[in-house]
Amino acid sequence: IVRVWKTASNQLFDIRHVVVKQAKVMSLAWHPQREGLLGFGTDEGRVGWVDVLSQKMFVTYSDYQHRGGVYCTCWAPGRRCSETEDNGQDNAKEDFLLYTVGDGKFVQHNTKSNKHEEITSRPNFNTSEKKPNISQAVFKQIGDQSYFLLGCEDGSIEFRCLADMKLVLTLKGFTKLIQFLAFHPDILNDGSDARYKNWLAACSNETTIHAWDLNNVFTNSQDEARILVTPTVKLEGHFLRVIELSWNCFLDGRLLSISYDSSAQVWDLETATPLHNFQGHNKRLMCCMWHPGDADLAISGGEDYYLAIWRPSSQTQTRPVERKRIKRGKQQVVHEVETVVAEASASEMSFDDLLKKHKEDQFKKKINGDRESPSPSPSNNPKIDQARERETLTAKRDRKVVSKTFLPVFSKKEFENVESCGEDCVKIVEYLKKSKGAEDLDELSEQMKKMSFNGDEGQAADADIDEHLSLFCASDKFDSLLDKECQAVTDNARSTLTLWRGNFLEVLQSAESQGCLTDSLVAKSAGISQVLWRRYAAAYAQQLAKEGDYIRASEYYVATHMVHEAIEVLHKNNLCLQAIVLAKSRLPQNDPMFKQLYSSLALQSWHSGNLRLAAKSWAAAGNPAKAASALAKIDTKSSLRAAVKLAVDPSEVKMYAQLCFTRCVIDSDFETGLDLTASLASGDMNWGSLLLIIMREMQSLLSKDKAEPSEPLFKLISNKVKELNVELKDDMVDPIEQFLKSTVISSPLKMRCVKASCLLAMALLHANKNPQLCLDKVALCLADFHKYPEELEKVCGALLPQGSQPQEAGQALLDKPLDWQCSWQQLRSIQCSEAVAILHSKTSNWTEDLMQDVADAIMLEDVLLVQKLEQEISEGEKALATFKVESKDENKGCNGVSNDAQTNGCVDEEVGEVKKSSDGASGQQLDLTPSLLGTQTVSIGSDGNWATNDGAAAGQMPPAAAGIENLPPPPKQTPSFYMRFLEGKTDTVEAEKELQKLRWVLSKHPVDVPYPDLTSCCQTLLGVVLQHQLGNITAEEEEEGKKINFSKKLARFGYYKGVRTYQSFFLQHS
Repeated sequence: IVRVWKTASNQLFDIRHVVVKQAKVMSLAWHPQREGLLGFGTDEGRVGWVDVLSQKMFVTYSDYQHRGGVYCTCWAPGRRCSETEDNGQDNAKEDFLLYTVGDGKFVQHNTKSNKHEEITSRPNFNTSEKKPNISQAVFKQIGDQSYFLLGCEDGSIEFRCLADMKLVLTLKGFTKLIQFLAFHPDILNDGSDARYKNWLAACSNETTIHAWDLNNVFTNSQDEARILVTPTVKLEGHFLRVIELSWNCFLDGRLLSISYDSSAQVWDLETATPLHNFQGHNKRLMCCMWHPGDADLAISGGEDYYLAIWRPSSQTQTRPVERKRIKRGKQQVVHEVETVVAEASASEMSFDDLLKKHKEDQFKKKINGDRESPSPSPSNNPKIDQARERETLTAKRDRKVVSKTFLPVFSKKEFENVESCGEDCVKIVEYLKKSKGAEDLDELSEQMKKMSFNGDEGQAADADIDEHLSLFCASDKFDSLLDKECQAVTDNARSTLTLWRGNFLEVLQSAESQGCLTDSLVAKSAGISQVLWRRYAAAYAQQLAKEGDYIRASEYYVATHMVHEAIEVLHKNNLCLQAIVLAKSRLPQNDPMFKQLYSSLALQSWHSGNLRLAAKSWAAAGNPAKAASALAKIDTKSSLRAAVKLAVDPSEVKMYAQLCFTRCVIDSDFETGLDLTASLASGDMNWGSLLLIIMREMQSLLSKDKAEPSEPLFKLISNKVKELNVELKDDMVDPIEQFLKSTVISSPLKMRCVKASCLLAMALLHANKNPQLCLDKVALCLADFHKYPEELEKVCGALLPQGSQPQEAGQALLDKPLDWQCSWQQLRSIQCSEAVAILHSKTSNWTEDLMQDVADAIMLEDVLLVQKLEQEISEGEKALATFKVESKDENKGCNGVSNDAQTNGCVDEEVGEVKKSSDGASGQQLDLTPSLLGTQTVSIGSDGNWATNDGAAAGQMPPAAAGIENLPPPPKQTPSFYMRFLEGKTDTVEAEKELQKLRWVLSKHPVDVPYPDLTSCCQTLLGVVLQHQLGNITAEEEEEGKKINFSKKLARFGYYKGVRTYQSFFLQHS
């Protein structure tokens, strides 16, 4: 039964039922366009679809049926399966089809023509010898391309183009079966773009969750399929396998997961931390989802047969808690309880009472013998009663059962003829007298003369003897008695009687035909002949094999010297390891059976997850390629290194080498990595040698407390490369760039080191042919350390020991000096990075010249304009996103600042001063506010003083400040974007026009290289100037008003040219 819940209904249980015969539904999928069309898969392998909104709800089934349960269904566009009209024209067109996954196969179903296609059977689908077993399938549209994501049994995730199923990308983060794949929604419920668009979350039979950022993966077209091994984010916390995932469509990066550990967990992807954990289930969970209409409502269900609807914000737990299984108490524990109680009661008795009780117990045992003792009276303790009951059952089971008599017919006659015992004795004596033989030959000859050849006399003598008395005399009726006895006794007794009579072969033949041979019968057959024993020992081995006792069957085969049969019975029944032991003991080493045994053991170990044993078995079977595949799944440096040596296919060698190289980089194992790259004969990994050399130098550099001046880093690296005979080629840039994009390391310091090493490696490769691109990579490298001044100082000191002036920088980075007038943006960015390092260095020796050099590096008007525009655009976008139209009374807040401005986060501490004039008056005044786009009425002159560019405004300048001639007071701070364009407005038309203008201006000032926050750098430099009292002028110059201190000049530059949020600081020192 499928239940369709109406979540928008006011009723608690507004449900529609869809009856799906007697099968259990395992997977469901809604049609993405047609409302109400539901596809499903059952545990019997059936695939169907039904319109749940129709009145009849007629269920339609596909002609294709999986061999096992259908554990994944999804809808996706695709070709219709061979729809051809009568005229022979192909009528296929793109439509949404139903796709299912079951028994490792991926099948397409057309809901209109009821035709199907097994996609995994296409010739171009399988790119390797082993056909992948599919466990999950998800459709995703990325840009203009449509992809299918296929989770496999071996833990890999394949990206295939929808049109031709060509493999374009493989994610190898797991080693066990993929359970679920989920893409973050592209658009949230409020209509905004999601920050985690194109992020994939995946879970498997392992306890971790992997999240992959795929935004930059498909930017460039690649001829060969790419492989990513390191996820962007790894979430750890569950104790058992994770089954399903669900993204919140209201909140960015909020992920819900369920696990076999009976808990549901909410994660924050941005911080990779667990937020809320639900412990309301007591069995394994199987499904989960977020409520479609409430951001704080989650739904989970499991094997406890109910759906739990819960609020994550109300949960007290933040992560799963391991639950220990409560084991039931064993019998010994209960016996201990009973013993303690018995000892306690016995300790209360006197010695005479104990002695009396002991004698009574002994007397009862003597009287009752083997008879059952009467059941004890029930006690008040139920545990003691249960223990007594178990003891009674155990005693009955362990009691030695007296076997039944071999002669039941004889015993019955004896019991019936108890009173005729005397008559029977007389008959026996008379019969013995008649049949007594002669004592000598003469008497014997006389009797033979008198002997009659009429058989009636002998029969008459036997007629006087009853059949049961033939046991005591030589009567012919004894055989008849034994025949009746054999029919009345059990099989074991019958075999014993038959053996005594000398007809044991009949018993063996009968037992063989009925399949009831026993160890005893086979052992007794040896008394007849050795040939007969070997025959029935082999027959007994066949019987044991059919009964499932394969070890004993092999023992009997070996005992009869049928070694191959013994090995075969173990081999066929998945006892490969035991079969190998037997074969190694009995067969020669060159026997062809060994290869088959090792191959079977490898497959068995592979499916059970014992990859180490599988790899060794494949190697012993003479299949190094499969051994390499198993070693690669183990995913350790040593196993990947061995996989590189064993792999046969060059593409696999390259793939395993890259995986091993990535492990060496993550673990900083440079020796193993260099040995790996040097061992590849093709030279495809020479770029790895270069990268490892640079990374080793970078790690050594960053680990030092203080950078020691030496030769430039590029020269040092070039010498190391020559020592190792590594040939540098231009085509190394692409694999290094690809490695940088596909590698993610959890340690921030190590990730910075890896990224810097990759950028420096590319810079070194471009140094000779493209110097500008070389400087671009160096600038990118230094930009990563802007937030880490100590590391930036070390890197700058190693790259540029003589400074960043054009000639010195060119000599250190390009091995040739640049022109001293070189003004490349890349070089300016490098000089800015060096200035940041000097500003934050504790060892900088500040002088007037150093101050001027740093000021020249960071006081870049064009770059400051771009940063100012970017900040203004960002502030405007945030203000527009949270803008709400309110009445004037509601919009008025404290200090004349709107409530909207406060709630939108667009007002900082200096905003409260915006409404006030410079002299404290609140009347009308000239608006001298700096603007980004309008005509400037006031600007800063070359001497650092305020100046006017407008003659009309010159006559309206405020009076000069006292003591300084022709110097007007500084203009007021720039209000926030909200206050200028949104406050008091009923629409956002003016604000949007302003943003369009700002974006247009920004597009006309491209800056292709990264720069630090130059406004912040000016602020830091101003603090250094004030601290060290640099840039001061004489008193005469200050009185004349021709010059001002450098601190005021820098403050006015930062106020006018810098970002708005720093204006209050610069205003204090202007």
